[in-house]
Amino acid sequence: MSERQAFMAAIKRMWLNLGRPEASWDAVHDWDYYFRQGVRADDAHIAFQDAINCE
Repeated sequence: MSERQAFMAAIKRMWLNLGRPEASWDAVHDWDYYFRQGVRADDAHIAFQDAINCE
């Protein structure tokens, strides 16, 4: 699994754990933005919290 795939899988798990619809996990936020900024799977929770706070 690539670094990007691992990051996206971590984000998706957190999204689903909040009870959000699976179909919308990659449509609501620009997760690639966080990945391009250097966030990886180990710190995905930081990107996730930032995105949720912006909602």
